[in-house]
Amino acid sequence: MRRFATYGPSLLVLITAASVLLVGPRAIRTMQASHRIAVMQVAQQELDQDNILDLLNRATRRIAEAVEPSVVYIESRSGGGFSRGSGWIYDNEGHIVTNAHVIKTAANNGGDIRVQFFDGRMRTAEVVGRDLSTDIAVLKVNVNSETLAPIRRASGLPIFQGEHVYAFGSPFGLKFSMSDGIVSGLGREAGGLVRGGYTNYIQTDAAINPGNSGGPLVDIKGRVIGMNAAIITDGADTDPSIAQNTGVSGGISFAIPLDTIESVVDQLVNRKIVLKGYLGVTLEANMDRDAAERRGFRGDGVLVSQVQPNLPAARSGLQAYDIIVDIDGQKTPSLAVLRSLIGNRPPGDVITLTVWRDGDELDLDVALAAARFDPYARELVVVGNNGDAAKFETLVDAIDAALTDFGINEFQSDRHGVLIKDVTKRSDAARAGFIEGVRIIGVNGIKVGDQGALYDMLGRSTMLSRPRGIPVTVKDRRGRERQLELPLQIQN
Repeated sequence: MRRFATYGPSLLVLITAASVLLVGPRAIRTMQASHRIAVMQVAQQELDQDNILDLLNRATRRIAEAVEPSVVYIESRSGGGFSRGSGWIYDNEGHIVTNAHVIKTAANNGGDIRVQFFDGRMRTAEVVGRDLSTDIAVLKVNVNSETLAPIRRASGLPIFQGEHVYAFGSPFGLKFSMSDGIVSGLGREAGGLVRGGYTNYIQTDAAINPGNSGGPLVDIKGRVIGMNAAIITDGADTDPSIAQNTGVSGGISFAIPLDTIESVVDQLVNRKIVLKGYLGVTLEANMDRDAAERRGFRGDGVLVSQVQPNLPAARSGLQAYDIIVDIDGQKTPSLAVLRSLIGNRPPGDVITLTVWRDGDELDLDVALAAARFDPYARELVVVGNNGDAAKFETLVDAIDAALTDFGINEFQSDRHGVLIKDVTKRSDAARAGFIEGVRIIGVNGIKVGDQGALYDMLGRSTMLSRPRGIPVTVKDRRGRERQLELPLQIQN
């Protein structure tokens, strides 16, 4: 009895402590679990009652539904070569817009281009034209116009950094995919992604990968604002040919802006050649900022080092050592941006240059001349009389008419020359040796690589006295070259 009285209280304490140790954690865990469940239930109730995210989801679904029927998947094949990418329906006539590099495998080697529509239809496409300086190409498919769904375009509307955008295409062959992001930057040079450099890129963080090339970049209304063109990959270099690039997107993507696309596409559809606005100046790639600051200039701009005589810049009053800071309200922080803003405007357009000169800002109105991009020299070549755009366009129409009368109805540029695709049977052209499958590779001994160069050289040749005709170098299907006479009578 004494022992219990002595040890009893201690045993009770031990038993109580053990009970707390055993039961307490379970009770605490039960209380914590009950709290988590209660928080979860409240969150679920609030989500059920709050429709903000429902509205966002619904809007995103609507964008997909509005855009996807206008997107196409493209395969380009020639021999053992293969590339794939995306495109979008431009109009009810069956014109499809994509990147020039998406179709280069077939276009350069006479291969096949296949287009798959959103409803599963597969069609063979013809190349209407390509502009290598902007990496834009136009295809044509023969389908019922009532089954086509051209995409809406945000023509003439400004783009701002931070705006939400959606990219469509077929990354890694996963057809008709969609991703989203924001406009991360504007006026990007993108480090030589397109040789020729006449494109002013939109930068976006929307996920774009190999196969997205040529797909549309759209705004929150489902209107196209640009075309996916290039990515910075997970490697060290930037690669323009993402249709064949094996790298994965590093989170920075570039798109060609709509105003550039519309200018190029409309010219390719209407004339199959692209004329670019031309100012007539020599510009400094890297302005000496210390020297500019000593003159009193602060900010960004492009220094004019030389003004070419008898061209638009000189006629407008632009002078050497002027600094161009703005074109029609758009800043010109670099040479690449300025060249894009000029080169992608139609010849004949009147633009307003804001220039800094001796401490003052001046506005100069300039009517742009015409130039064409030479894919071999990789430079602009002024055309017409002192760059007169209207004169060259009139010349193009005259050459077209003369060639049609002669019997040459259709030809197409490729890397080997200008391919004759359609000749009237028993015509003067056929009798002279200009038959389908022959390529025109030179005029007057000067190499021509595209239709623009062909028109230019034919126009220059008509100014010379040629009693027999214009000497033209052609190459047949077997690669054999010979000289033919092209008797065109054109008033220039």
